[in-house]
Amino acid sequence: MDLCSTMAVTILPGERYTVPTGISIAIPEGYEAQIRPRSGLASKYGITTLNSPGTIDQDYRGEIHVIMYNTNNLPFDVFVGDRIAQMVICPIEKVELEEVEELDSTERGEGGLGSTGITSAITAENVEQPSKSEYTEVYMSPALEDEYNASLLDAFYDSFNPYDNVEQEN
Repeated sequence: MDLCSTMAVTILPGERYTVPTGISIAIPEGYEAQIRPRSGLASKYGITTLNSPGTIDQDYRGEIHVIMYNTNNLPFDVFVGDRIAQMVICPIEKVELEEVEELDSTERGEGGLGSTGITSAITAENVEQPSKSEYTEVYMSPALEDEYNASLLDAFYDSFNPYDNVEQEN
């Protein structure tokens, strides 16, 4: 189910805003609602939702809000009625945890973030990878290309000061 904004707001680059939806729900026991980002907002505008998926417990009765975050370098305008997130209702399973002295071992063990790599077994064994010179160029619209090039120049000029090696006169 799409969730829509009930207010207009501009979310600046790198900022977050909690946007109301005007919806309150009663979730049956044994279920939760999950708030998820919209893929189109993420891929086209760099807009996502924080705390994703956000969980709404079955006993919450207040208005649903969406924590929107702008990862882009341009402001993003949200208008009344815009579809800003998706909500799904999912069953949850209650479990009891048991304290043990030692966990069983696995091939991964205690390897944490990034320990399994990024290449899948299918990719590694069955797909011929192009050489770097065969990569397809990424298309950028002229306006985006100008903005990207300007940001690179700004970064370059910010890192370069011709007076760094010149002694200051008193």
